Amino acid sequence: MVKIAAISDTHNWNEEISIPKCDILVHSGDWTNKGTYSEVYNFIHWFSTVEGPTHRVCIAGNHDFLPQTKSDSFKEILDSFPNIHYLQDSSVELCGLKIYGLPWSPFFYDWAFNALENRDGQGLAYKGGPGHNATADSDHPWMKSKCDLIPADTNILLCHSPPRLGEIDRMFGKTALGSEILAATVANLSELKAGFYGHIHSARKGKPFELNGATHYNACSCDEAYEPVYAPLIVEIDNEESS
Repeated sequence: MVKIAAISDTHNWNEEISIPKCDILVHSGDWTNKGTYSEVYNFIHWFSTVEGPTHRVCIAGNHDFLPQTKSDSFKEILDSFPNIHYLQDSSVELCGLKIYGLPWSPFFYDWAFNALENRDGQGLAYKGGPGHNATADSDHPWMKSKCDLIPADTNILLCHSPPRLGEIDRMFGKTALGSEILAATVANLSELKAGFYGHIHSARKGKPFELNGATHYNACSCDEAYEPVYAPLIVEIDNEESS
């Protein structure tokens, strides 16, 4: 068994998060509020040095601009902390588990890692969306183009946006804001064991969703008032080495 501690949406409250001893610590994005160099550096330093995990894996979120807009500066930070596995449309294998990281979220007010996706029959003209005349480009690719990159043999999925499944993407338990494209994608990942997401703070209260043998979790650490009220999720996963 592999013990995973999952957090997300810590929004600069690094020191307030108590990390237990675990095999892998995962963070599903929104380390910061504005994605500035100093905010990102402080998070990466904390994530690299916090006691508890053997391995450390993270993806960015829609508040974390630096990895997308100033990738060279972000690489300089990462190079100083080589024990962190940062995933951006990429994988790493740890403890016999293949982990894939996807930072993209459906477009919302032109934040970081926005990806175009139709919503609720409104096309792209929903509140916070890019509007009727939007076209995909290098900054805002279609969500499907990113989801199509996820390898079929992925065991653990880290995404900032939840898929549109159950309660894990419901704002205040009502409005579903997750990705329909991601939901369709994870349904076809036959080797998937777990997915860890964030983005919708109030959905941390929602029940994990089970689909085709995998369990999907909202791992937000902050509530809707951006207060760090939730402890890390602890999930134990069977791996190939122990089966």
